[in-house]
Amino acid sequence: MGDLTNMETGFIFKEFFDRTLDTNRYESRTTQSFIDNSVRENYLFNSTINGIEDTDLILLVGTNPRFEATMVNARIRKAYLKNNIKIISLNDVGDLTYPYEILDGKTQTIKDIFENSNDLSKVIKDSEKPMIILGESFLNTKSANYLFNILKKFLIENNKMSVEWNSLNLLSRDAATVGNFDLDIINEKENLLID
Repeated sequence: MGDLTNMETGFIFKEFFDRTLDTNRYESRTTQSFIDNSVRENYLFNSTINGIEDTDLILLVGTNPRFEATMVNARIRKAYLKNNIKIISLNDVGDLTYPYEILDGKTQTIKDIFENSNDLSKVIKDSEKPMIILGESFLNTKSANYLFNILKKFLIENNKMSVEWNSLNLLSRDAATVGNFDLDIINEKENLLID
């Protein structure tokens, strides 16, 4: 019920600004983080929470699911215990309740992975159902726009984004975020794509 109320409030808010104030200068994000809401898959948890149990590889980038999404973290733990999946995090985010490999925390490493110049590139390509989980910390980096687009290009070129399985996952901290993006309650000037 809360999600519906949040979407209704967002819709009313947008209509008020559009019709009464005749402006589209509104913003639902609390920070000016990057988001490309031109297609819905860019801001959804596409593999689904249930899909966590089907994955064979999880790469966490800019997220700590233990604090940002406890249900997701519990599912990752369950998948690890049941299937012994490989879990990698760009940063050391502390105790997630399951073991994970830690990378060096550098944005250059993300760039290298998705430009095929890191050993992890092949690991992702060889994975049947990899999950790349992006958090808000990733979206707040200055290079998020560029990194997001090379990541998505890599996944598309390696058939990791399809109707059967979409490896691209954005972890939102609250339920209203997706609804606000669906309603286009964002300042579009902050979301221009770099060619």
